[in-house]
Amino acid sequence: MDNNQDWLELYQQRDQWAITAYENFINKVDDALKVDLTRSDQITIVVYGSTQVGKTSLILKILGIDDAHMSEVSTLLRGGREIGKSATIMPIRYRKSEDNQWHIHDIQGRDTAVSTVEEYFKNLRASVEKGQINTTNIVDVYIPQYYFAYESKGMLDIRILDLPGIQAKNEHEQNHVQQISTKYAANADLILLVGRSDDLAFINPSRLILDQFKYWTSQTNRFRVILTRAFSPATIIDYIKKNQETFNLDAFKDRIFQQLKTHDFPVPQECRDIIFPLEFGDSLANIQEKHPEYFELIDNVNQQSFKLLHEGICKAANPYSRFKNGFDVQRLAKIRIEEEKERFKENDEKFSQELRDLKTIISKFEQEIENVAQQQVDCLSNDEYFRIIQEEYSLEWFQIQYEDLANKIYIIPDDKSVSSLKEIAKVYTNHPKSTWFGIVEYFDKNEEDLNFSFGLPPELDVENFKVYDEKLNSYITDFYWSESKFKKDYQMLKTALIKEGKKFSQEAWMRLTNYTNQQRAQLKHKYESLDNRLKQLVYGLKKKQDELFKLQQQKNDLKIRHQSFIARMATAEQHGKSFEEFMKISFEQALSQCKKDFLNERDPIKKFYRLWYSMLLETQYDEMMLGVN
Repeated sequence: MDNNQDWLELYQQRDQWAITAYENFINKVDDALKVDLTRSDQITIVVYGSTQVGKTSLILKILGIDDAHMSEVSTLLRGGREIGKSATIMPIRYRKSEDNQWHIHDIQGRDTAVSTVEEYFKNLRASVEKGQINTTNIVDVYIPQYYFAYESKGMLDIRILDLPGIQAKNEHEQNHVQQISTKYAANADLILLVGRSDDLAFINPSRLILDQFKYWTSQTNRFRVILTRAFSPATIIDYIKKNQETFNLDAFKDRIFQQLKTHDFPVPQECRDIIFPLEFGDSLANIQEKHPEYFELIDNVNQQSFKLLHEGICKAANPYSRFKNGFDVQRLAKIRIEEEKERFKENDEKFSQELRDLKTIISKFEQEIENVAQQQVDCLSNDEYFRIIQEEYSLEWFQIQYEDLANKIYIIPDDKSVSSLKEIAKVYTNHPKSTWFGIVEYFDKNEEDLNFSFGLPPELDVENFKVYDEKLNSYITDFYWSESKFKKDYQMLKTALIKEGKKFSQEAWMRLTNYTNQQRAQLKHKYESLDNRLKQLVYGLKKKQDELFKLQQQKNDLKIRHQSFIARMATAEQHGKSFEEFMKISFEQALSQCKKDFLNERDPIKKFYRLWYSMLLETQYDEMMLGVN
């Protein structure tokens, strides 16, 4: 018994050299690649996809649940959730029970009896949707053995994690999904991306949300694409009808892959082999009912597809297959470099365009600021012009025009008769208006930039001349008996004319003053409006200049991060070339130690075990390097 135990202990150590080499190698891999290479000690398969694509049913099929019990088990696990709505709310690890009882170990480690399984999941969903639970721990579900098909009794004990759909509508559920997906996806040995066959865009990297899944096309050893409802669409049934003689899994996958290549994301040719079209549950039964003549052909292809998927899962369950990832480092680094270059080019051009647009906006701001500032200068200049006009053409200036007229024109006539005064009155009463028009002519000639019109002159005040006319008309004779009487009447006429001159000069001055005051008031208002506008423009310019500085900094940071990432990936690529050397050195050290232990062993049986173990190691190296057991 002891001897058997000795051999068992040795045998269990047979891959330790490879594990050590892999761990030493991974520890020196860049963090950006490590997430795609690191694995937990347990074999983990993650099932990921949108809601309503049949993930839970697929898992039950993979686990080996008998078709006769599929509906019952699915109903219990849905927690009362009707068909067509998301059933998965927590990361659930499905396993086979050791007996015929349900066992659920929840996040508190409690066991749940079969009679409350459906109620348990119903309450669990309600708690998550209300935000009462946000833990990322796993709920373990042990399904009773009697639900399993007989041929599944010897299946490998693989951990299958059903992650909630990433497009969950409830806000708390979305946050919860993001947390748990990030936590468990990184350590999965195999990831099944599940979606309907009539929506191939679900595997577009931009729709996969999580970075761990976006590089699935470059990690074909780790990802599988499952297309549900693959045979039930009417177009597929028509295709099968027309191609009965040549319809098989290879031909069908070729057709799917050609359709996939029409989408707006590149899919390498090697991805064809990781695509698995499947049909199960009610939709498969519906095909049998509606198209019995083609069902056998469809079912054979469907079973073959599932068989290949299952074989791939079993192969992925081999822990040694993870060592293949070591050889993927170079390839992953090259892919990341190319992706980073494309991403940088796109983002850099985006920044450049934004900078160009921003500089154009800033230029417009600066031009408008210059225009507004010039308008302010013009306002001040025009205001100064009107101020000078007011200063130069004061009331005194206008009065002088009429006083000069009085001094030059209003001269005592030689003919000292009543008729002479009447005639002079007719002539002299036209002089205020003629002087008005003279002023207008003067302004038109000397102040044409003023853009001002005095308008028509005011009318003479009749009352000023009425007394004068009445007095002259009262004389019986045409001649004056005394010269003093004549002069007195003449002075009466001159006084009336001078009074009219003052009135005319006052009116002309008031019209000009009102106009200039109005113009200056408008200029003041315009200047204040321009000043407010200028402040807004300066503030806006400052904001845009700050945005420009920030954008330039972001563009520079992008370039620095890009250069740093490229340098890191180049280093990682070089490091990737050393994986085989890591494995070789670790193997040689293990083999050397094994031979030393053989030579130092004194017990004959244990010595034989050492010899046998060394032979096992020697034959194992090539197999380990290929990732097979």
